[in-house]
Amino acid sequence: MPESPHRDGGGTGRGGLKKLIEWVEWIDDPLRPSRQALLNERRAAGLEVQPYEVQLLDENQAAAAVYMMTRRQVVTAEEGRIVDISIPAVKIAMDLHGVKDQRTCLLRVINTFHHFRGKE
Repeated sequence: MPESPHRDGGGTGRGGLKKLIEWVEWIDDPLRPSRQALLNERRAAGLEVQPYEVQLLDENQAAAAVYMMTRRQVVTAEEGRIVDISIPAVKIAMDLHGVKDQRTCLLRVINTFHHFRGKE
């Protein structure tokens, strides 16, 4: 299962329950460990701070685990151009995680993959 940050903040700041794409952006943020360390230092000094933690909505837990496992498993075309995420790899990951609603999970993984492909 993906890392499960604590719910904190109930929608204030960056805390609270989030959608899959927001969670992936948060988990991949290269400054996340530094920001968390700074917040912990401020919290230890007795200062009130806004949380920098994101937790997935329950319905996105399986899709997050599958996406994180397969996001680099891609189908390529001529000259190595990435065309799509590997559906067989996604299927295997869903089976390994015991995903019951595989169609919904597959669609969420594909949508998340193409969202981030569009940013490159």
